[in-house]
Amino acid sequence: MSHKLQPQDRLPTREELHRLIRDINRSTRALELLDDTQNTASHTLDSQTRPEASIKASQLLPADRYELQTACESLVHAAKGSKDYLCTFAQSHRPVSALQYAVHFHLAKHVPQEGVVSFKKLATKADIPEPQCQRAIRMLVACEIFEEPAVGYVTHNRYSRLLADDKGEAALGILTDECFRAASCLAPAATHWNHSQERTKAPFNLAFNTEMSMFDFQSSQEPWRAERFRKTMAFFGGSGKSSLEHLIHGFDWTSLTAGTTVVDIGGSGGHCMRAVAAVNTGIHSIVQDIEAGLGDYQSTETFERRIKFTVHDFFSPQTHPADVYLLRWILHDYSDQEAVIILKCLLPAFMPGARILVMDSILPSPGEVTKAEEKDARLSDIGMWALLNGRERDIYAWTILFQMAGPRLKLVNTITPQGSALSVMEFQLVQ
Repeated sequence: MSHKLQPQDRLPTREELHRLIRDINRSTRALELLDDTQNTASHTLDSQTRPEASIKASQLLPADRYELQTACESLVHAAKGSKDYLCTFAQSHRPVSALQYAVHFHLAKHVPQEGVVSFKKLATKADIPEPQCQRAIRMLVACEIFEEPAVGYVTHNRYSRLLADDKGEAALGILTDECFRAASCLAPAATHWNHSQERTKAPFNLAFNTEMSMFDFQSSQEPWRAERFRKTMAFFGGSGKSSLEHLIHGFDWTSLTAGTTVVDIGGSGGHCMRAVAAVNTGIHSIVQDIEAGLGDYQSTETFERRIKFTVHDFFSPQTHPADVYLLRWILHDYSDQEAVIILKCLLPAFMPGARILVMDSILPSPGEVTKAEEKDARLSDIGMWALLNGRERDIYAWTILFQMAGPRLKLVNTITPQGSALSVMEFQLVQ
């Protein structure tokens, strides 16, 4: 008996396929415009028109890139069919495990930046069995990470080169180690702790068999993980959707008068305050974090003595009165009940006119953005759940969170810089 296609298994109609192809062509043309602007502008445009063309290309890039991803993925899904797609999706952990293997044994650093290396020589340099080296790398080559230009030889491409960078390797190390292992315990942890929202009863705790929160575990049990986390934050702040440039464009830092005090809560190595200090030389900056978060910056001053680093646990009452408190990528680490504690700890030190700047994701409503863009946001949401029982929030949830911390805390402004995955939300105490 032949299998009858269910409604959800039907092939896309000709009109649907044509629509996807039109979307792909349109988005591809936008990316070609960007490429032309970056690579051939000096030959085709004079000095007066070049900047304008660059601006137009950059304006097209974020939306069109997501639209292109969405259309291409929809076309791939249609080609695979529902069963093949779902089974392939359920095996997404397998290429990630190959990446984990490559990062753990520093394979990218043993591949020359230019030229090739044999599997035999690569395995010898990494002190691992050649068959395992070959299998892991070939899985990644199939995912377009590394290349095998001739059988038995490996070379870098633009993706694998990121793994050879210290900060890139650190970021991918956390994603394929702490994040990967914790995410595999989402359901077991919910069962084990009856859906607890405490940061010490998260999937991470089950994966690493610890009663400490992830950050406490990193700092007291395995400090090398805390160092890797600092490098990861610097890596993500370097460019792209989480670039520190978006922090500068998300708030008018130049409007702060000389002597204004800004406290960066959970500021790690001070990468945020260095960026801010570069655009406003008159402010006084304080970076707070636990000892492991600060690393070598404890009780020191840098950047022409305008940034001070102090040890502080943001679950304890704030000790420094300030004009601005910055929480960048902090509150999404925690559940509502624990994020409220962090916010309440700020209030006793609040001065008249003080404000809280939160730079975090604002989850889109279903259907508000392309599926590719929404998927990026949901990936982060599941990641925060796995590590600390944290969560990403939509704008309504952010507003409610601050009302829980203090009825007078109101959202007064929100800016999402172009191309940024994060928004800057400004909260103040109102009468």
